[in-house]
Amino acid sequence: MSSSQDADREAALVAAVRERPAGQSVPQALHRMLLGEHSRRVHTDPRFDDFLRLIDTTPALREYARRMWLRHEHALAAAIADDAGLPADDPGCRALAHFALEAPVLVRGSRDPDTALDRVFDLLGNGWPGTRAG
Repeated sequence: MSSSQDADREAALVAAVRERPAGQSVPQALHRMLLGEHSRRVHTDPRFDDFLRLIDTTPALREYARRMWLRHEHALAAAIADDAGLPADDPGCRALAHFALEAPVLVRGSRDPDTALDRVFDLLGNGWPGTRAG
């Protein structure tokens, strides 16, 4: 990935927060952005699954790709904090940014990654369901 693509990706993450429609939560905006990015990649290049498989089966590549993706965490957390009127180092904003960025990694390899991503963002947006049933 070129540095301009990397900068574009970070700008898209920040824009998802700052330019989201009225009434849309930050987790909903990030979910929509990441779901769209995933769909575009999968459908535009038939070799993408092979590329992901290579990354997933090579520990050094897997860790490098994760570090490269997570380096957007600071900028995303700052945008979330700014949007919420909270300090830039707010732990809740940092956690939301971190887990939103981890979501695509967590669902990769799922039978239905889109549904798995929905599940992760449901948790981020609504929290863990109450107590255990009966």
